[in-house]
Amino acid sequence: MTLFEMSLSSIAIVLTVIVIRALFLHKLPKKIFLILWGIVLCRLFLPFSIHSEYSIYALMNYVALYVGQTNAMQEQLIISKPGSFAEANINSVISNFPILSVASFNWIEIIWFVGAMISAFAFLIPHIRFCHDNKMAIPLKDEKISTWIAEHHIKRQVQVKQSENINIPVTYGILMPIILLPKSMKHLDEEQLRFVLVHEMIHIKHFDVLLKWIFFVVVSVHWFNPFVWIMYVLANRDIELCCDETVLRTTGGEFSKTSYAMTLISLEEHKLKVNPIGNYFSRNPIEERIVSIMKTKKNTVLTVLMAFIVIAATLASFSTVSADEENSLTNNATVVAKKVPNYSINEQGQTYGPLPYFENEQVKEPDLIRMEGENGVIGYIKATDMSPSVSSPEEAIAYQESVKATGGYISIPLYESDGKTIISQFRMYLNYSIPD
Repeated sequence: MTLFEMSLSSIAIVLTVIVIRALFLHKLPKKIFLILWGIVLCRLFLPFSIHSEYSIYALMNYVALYVGQTNAMQEQLIISKPGSFAEANINSVISNFPILSVASFNWIEIIWFVGAMISAFAFLIPHIRFCHDNKMAIPLKDEKISTWIAEHHIKRQVQVKQSENINIPVTYGILMPIILLPKSMKHLDEEQLRFVLVHEMIHIKHFDVLLKWIFFVVVSVHWFNPFVWIMYVLANRDIELCCDETVLRTTGGEFSKTSYAMTLISLEEHKLKVNPIGNYFSRNPIEERIVSIMKTKKNTVLTVLMAFIVIAATLASFSTVSADEENSLTNNATVVAKKVPNYSINEQGQTYGPLPYFENEQVKEPDLIRMEGENGVIGYIKATDMSPSVSSPEEAIAYQESVKATGGYISIPLYESDGKTIISQFRMYLNYSIPD
């Protein structure tokens, strides 16, 4: 599966998660939405899928097979008429042969690489600048904070620092996480400071910074897919919502929802420069977070069951067809392909017509293949001329020299449908370079 196919196949999953999110955002545990985004990440990262007979892709395959059969029947009717011009796209027909190519490099790959680099730098430059600006942050030496961190039993070394370059708390770093607090936090009371520390510690426990790095890589690779960018925005929101929910649930009734929400509002008034790969206490859309906080409830058997059903249904719906089903579809397509070629025959007993549109080894091309020659002349080239016979090293060298002399192509006679009358020449470009 190519990168484009992986990206294209993810669109339906992203749309499904968006719909599920809109319907059940305040009804299901927030971690469920991160699991759903994880399914999307697997689709974008992995070139293979889980097999299922109840996949939406199975339905798409059946539709594609039906359309293919319909097109095949129409193509057969066109080919069966002698002298008719069945030219869907000459260039796409030529591309079926590996030897035919206009250029020796792929512009699409170059464009993708440039876009990926631009996207990556758009994330990395602010992050590097942020780390540089705060590398001199002062470690916060407070016995209460040190004791509080020790109580959370984090195996990684967690540092709490203060910086005058920020206005709201932020956590960054994976192996050695740092909770960075503003140097001036006079607007926060002791309870609000505790909210902040618990919130940031939950981010560290959940490895949310690592998760954001994964999303960053996916967006950089699939930068051309707008639905991946939508996923990135919503997934970052859900990371914060999940953290808020975890804070309230793990602390029980110790933290007041109202007080926690008021802390968000207080910190929303203080912004800082964007670091796309960090976890901020209040950078997420404030209204959505406050509504989510106020609607946070304990998990019930029903919500857990709903969550399981949503995940299972999503996995089943967007896995691929089973291996047996895939073979069955392939065999059906093969049967259609076998029946399609119905070429016209000239007086010499040669078949002539366009190349078959089915990429199947059992479909034989005609003896005379319809092509567009020089000056737009339409005619036929002999299939045997496309693979010249070379029986000795001398002939191979002569063949290479002739191609080199023309600038990378060879001229093939273009015939009438009788296979005898030459009406023009067809240039066949080679996709390999000729050695000097």
